[in-house]
Amino acid sequence: VRAIQDLIDGKLDELFLSQPPRTGKTTLLLFLCTWIIGKDSELSNLYSAYSDVITSAFYQGVLEIITDSETYLWGEIFPSCKIAGTNAKNETINIDRNKRYASLTCRSLYGTLNGACDCKGLLISDDLIGGIEEALNKDRLISAWSKVENNLIPRAVGEKKKFLWCGTRWSMADPIGTRI
Repeated sequence: VRAIQDLIDGKLDELFLSQPPRTGKTTLLLFLCTWIIGKDSELSNLYSAYSDVITSAFYQGVLEIITDSETYLWGEIFPSCKIAGTNAKNETINIDRNKRYASLTCRSLYGTLNGACDCKGLLISDDLIGGIEEALNKDRLISAWSKVENNLIPRAVGEKKKFLWCGTRWSMADPIGTRI
């Protein structure tokens, strides 16, 4: 959490976090994204993971935190922020006003990134490799890195862009290791 705060405060431009499975990485990222889009809804942010199932669950989790006032206090923390639009098919959330590049876009690494999103805020990658089986497949690692290098990283634009690489590292040659 301190390292993430350093990233947000501008002490870092890029952060690499690796933890074992089921330690709360994605849950932490859910709260981070809701805080970021409440704090500055004009910045476009991007969350990417290895599958559409993961990005859809993340999208739903962000919406839950924002809209469930019985469980979460997002509305009290950001009382002037309102949901301007959501799109479950495109996994986008706009806060305060609808924009071409949403406050948050969620996309799998193998989903459509070109033309769908620019990221002027935080680009989060979360588990870009699905597990040990994929990590042992050299062709899969090469393919994943190609997507990261050619499709994901170029989405980050502007002087406020930040990168957060998060995941369980099953291989030294996974996208996080290659980026390092």
